[in-house]
Amino acid sequence: MKTKIFILLFLTNWFFSCFSKPPIWLDSRPNDPKYWHGVGFASHMESNNPKMLAKEYAIHEISSQIKVNISSELDIITSDTNGVIDNVITSVMNSKINLLLPELELVDNYSTDKGVYFYVRLDKNKYFRTIERLKANAKEISLNYVIQSNKEFGRRSLMLIQNAWQEIYPFNDEPIEVQYKNQKYNLFSLIRQKYEDYTNRISVKAFLQNENIRTIIDRDNILTIEVFDKQTGKMLKDIPIKIKQSNESFTYISDKKGYIKVDIGNKI
Repeated sequence: MKTKIFILLFLTNWFFSCFSKPPIWLDSRPNDPKYWHGVGFASHMESNNPKMLAKEYAIHEISSQIKVNISSELDIITSDTNGVIDNVITSVMNSKINLLLPELELVDNYSTDKGVYFYVRLDKNKYFRTIERLKANAKEISLNYVIQSNKEFGRRSLMLIQNAWQEIYPFNDEPIEVQYKNQKYNLFSLIRQKYEDYTNRISVKAFLQNENIRTIIDRDNILTIEVFDKQTGKMLKDIPIKIKQSNESFTYISDKKGYIKVDIGNKI
């Protein structure tokens, strides 16, 4: 009987000692070159959900390694950006990490009385394959937005160009060549050119109902704004125009005939 109790106690102690033993990846940093590795730690004092926070820290560590990779690719392209390159890299890196979250492998986590450790890794080959696939899709969608934006100029043109930029933005760390109107373009340059062309096409004319205000009793006035396409002369509807009145800014939208009418009262 004593022997059985002793064996039971021994097995129980052995089981719990194994259970509480730190994992290998905590004692010996993972260094398999096929992966980017991230180990995050969050204390119980930092958060009500230290496991989730530790996971975020681990993902951030991987994103920092991807940032170094992106930085080396960007050196030639952005050598003349006067010190703002870091913001560009960080934005691109964050965009790519968001796209690749489903590809991250949540390997393990380990809890202690102080907090939680979380181990995440990302297969480098899978990363590059996924990026190429996502980039090809984004390129096609973005170029289609550009083509659609050119069909009938108006507010929709500006919205489609904005959509084109947002679609391709995670991949703006390297040139993307496209065929547009039988010519080759860098997609980012094409989008920027289109945006500038469209904004330059919008023309605004403004005039007051009463040109001269004679006395205090006729200070009410109407400001009329015409919004039209400089290239065709066509009036443009739904175009937002910002007007500053008495040190305050207000945004008005042109109506279906391309006009904005503002009762400026005695604020002139």
